[in-house]
Amino acid sequence: MAEPSDEDPPPQPGQRLCRRCRAPLDLDDDVCRACGERNPVPMPWWGPLAGAAMLALIAYFLVDFTPLIDMINRWLKW
Repeated sequence: MAEPSDEDPPPQPGQRLCRRCRAPLDLDDDVCRACGERNPVPMPWWGPLAGAAMLALIAYFLVDFTPLIDMINRWLKW
């Protein structure tokens, strides 16, 4: 297992570290250069929710829902 050398600068606050050898990773690195461990970039939990909200907002502005609302109103009056 490769250890980070003493010549490496200390990690900055918020910088990602390898899970195995604790070597600093660049922002877009998935694989540690020192030991080869895969370190996927974590996706925030709110990512899919934000995407769904954006799609709903785009649909709200681009789609005319009047026929759908009329059909639902006719169905509810039965």
